[in-house]
Amino acid sequence: MKLLQELLGTGKTITPDENKIEEIDRLFKEDKASLAEYNLQDAVLVTDIFFKTGLIVLSVRRAQISGLLMDQLGMMTAAFDHFYLPRLHRAGFAAPNLKDIQTNEHAAGGYVIEPTPGIYENIIVLDFKSLYPSIIQTFKIDPYSLLMKDVDTIQTLNGYKFSASLHILPNFIDELMKLRDIAKKKKDKQLSQAIKILMNSFYGVMGSYGCRFYHPDLPRAITGSGHKLLLGSKDYLENKGLKVVYGDTDSLFVMLNDISVDDGEAQGKKIVKELNHYWKNKLKKEFKVESYLELEFEKYYRKFIITPARGADIGAKKRYAGLVTKDGKENIEFVGMEFVRSDWTKLAKEFQVELYQKVFDGVEVEDWIRGEIQKLKSGKFDDKLIYRKRLRKEVEDYTKNVPPHARAAKLLMSRAMLFIMQSHSADQFQSN
Repeated sequence: MKLLQELLGTGKTITPDENKIEEIDRLFKEDKASLAEYNLQDAVLVTDIFFKTGLIVLSVRRAQISGLLMDQLGMMTAAFDHFYLPRLHRAGFAAPNLKDIQTNEHAAGGYVIEPTPGIYENIIVLDFKSLYPSIIQTFKIDPYSLLMKDVDTIQTLNGYKFSASLHILPNFIDELMKLRDIAKKKKDKQLSQAIKILMNSFYGVMGSYGCRFYHPDLPRAITGSGHKLLLGSKDYLENKGLKVVYGDTDSLFVMLNDISVDDGEAQGKKIVKELNHYWKNKLKKEFKVESYLELEFEKYYRKFIITPARGADIGAKKRYAGLVTKDGKENIEFVGMEFVRSDWTKLAKEFQVELYQKVFDGVEVEDWIRGEIQKLKSGKFDDKLIYRKRLRKEVEDYTKNVPPHARAAKLLMSRAMLFIMQSHSADQFQSN
């Protein structure tokens, strides 16, 4: 209902305050016309959401560039075959069958520079634009190039060999990049997003056992080069006297030295320009390749917090918060924390926002926390401790780490809740 109100300014004919199942059952017995209206409205609202968010247009654009039907857009391996097989045949080769793949070797995922927990000031976030597609372009990584690696050989940053002149996928990505630039100029957001989704799928497809071209060297060459890029960038920045507090796959979080708030973005863009120049020269001189890699300035945090992992001295991955300025107003941005998750209570979210605001403002929080705990114990916040979460399996199957909603379900079962099924409804009897 909240989503409907935010997007469409309307809601369903049955309100959240009502018992939905009971109301539907009543309408079925007493007012079938209203039940039909409710069902029709549900379908209309879903369609309206699709149009409002552009999801239908996005699906059409994805179908147009991938060769897949709209109900098959999740089959990215088929999309890969659609463009790759004809080009491979024109090069004079027949593709292998899926059953010809005789390996179960894995490739490592994206590299993470261990986060250092703490409170920081002046943090910039640098991001490699379309990292994996750019690595594929730079080092000509694809199945055909791997097969022909002895012809005009080049090496990736982690030592895998490919052909600099005989390849298919890098050229196709180049075509897609140009098409995406055109889409951006025409403000065709759906086409731009569709191209991005397709390009980003190539690494996953080549690293999947469901791909007829699977070979462990392909994903390893890509992720391994990504590791080297992240670490090489970290070394470069630290040699310049800067501290990298965190890094994840394609992003670096860098602490600037003493600067004014107004200089954060300018300093970030200056560093990006230097790093791009560094990698362009290094790859040209040492690897004999043209760099398609592009580091971008993403954002500036005036203040920034990395939380420690539970029960450890290291920082928690993908969990941080920072102060960002947008449209002249400073706000807290949360990533991976309770505030942005739906499976936490209203109290937890409100407490977290206020706590971080006080910390960022330099306010002592110990007395305030004690006061909030006292209010909690006294029952003042009971109405904020309710949340809904679906059980993903049978209650008895939760054995090791039992989440709160599963514990609640077990408590209900211990109170001997009995349901007697009838033709249209269930009568509930409870005994303590």
